[in-house]
Amino acid sequence: MFHHLAKAGIPMDELLEVVVLLRANVERAAGEMVLLVERHIVERYGDEMLPAEDMSQLGDLIWRLRPLVEMAGHAEAARAMEIAASSHLGDRLGTILEKMQHPPETTTATDARPQRRGRHSDR
Repeated sequence: MFHHLAKAGIPMDELLEVVVLLRANVERAAGEMVLLVERHIVERYGDEMLPAEDMSQLGDLIWRLRPLVEMAGHAEAARAMEIAASSHLGDRLGTILEKMQHPPETTTATDARPQRRGRHSDR
């Protein structure tokens, strides 16, 4: 998965450190989402067992929660990458793109000749 970055010269051990950081944050966010379900739905019943019809609704809610969290995770990761790239590399990338779009003009010997001013300079 990370072989493109490793091939480009990024050390694999540093890549894995970022994956560990990412995993910890994703696990925390997933846990918080499940806690919302527990706090606002499951706790309504206190210590009592959920009725069968509510149990199936809860199961359905949890199954729908996973793809919603995945979509939110992808969207937030994309947003965060855009912000990080812009913040850390924005000026440098902007300069590179500007140079690619507008390469410096080269001067020739005839371009470097001083222009004559005066009444015959239009000839």
